Amino acid sequence: MSGLYERFIKLLEDHKARYEIMEHIAISNTQEGIAALGIPLESAFKTLAFVANGKYFFVVIQGGKRMDYKKLATALGVDRKSISMMPQDIVEELGYQAGGLSPLHVDHRISVYFDGITPEMGDIYVGMAVKDKTLKIGASALIAISNAEIVSLTKD
Repeated sequence: MSGLYERFIKLLEDHKARYEIMEHIAISNTQEGIAALGIPLESAFKTLAFVANGKYFFVVIQGGKRMDYKKLATALGVDRKSISMMPQDIVEELGYQAGGLSPLHVDHRISVYFDGITPEMGDIYVGMAVKDKTLKIGASALIAISNAEIVSLTKD
């Protein structure tokens, strides 16, 4: 079990969040999670990790949507060419398993951005730092706990 997972449980408890942990087979992407949990695509959210100008950014979008890198660059206030996917070794150094990225974090170096549609959602499903657990939580609660910003990030 990931030490980060336990820290996330404490974070959720400290915020008195209403949530549910869904246990399942190990997954490595949103599509596998949808199949394993039998949840609707529009409720499944993926967290993508980026590096830009030496800073870490987690971006959270609906599972079926595609990232608009121009919008992301604008939101981050950087040139598009300076944005790259976070290397897997850094993801793992931060405590996340591949396939277990989460908008939750306990690292001050990480900034989190949710796509603009997210606040309108009810319960959503996101990673929980490990491959075999998914978090079901109200979107607004998750946004508050992760100290995220809301911006338009996906292709229309």
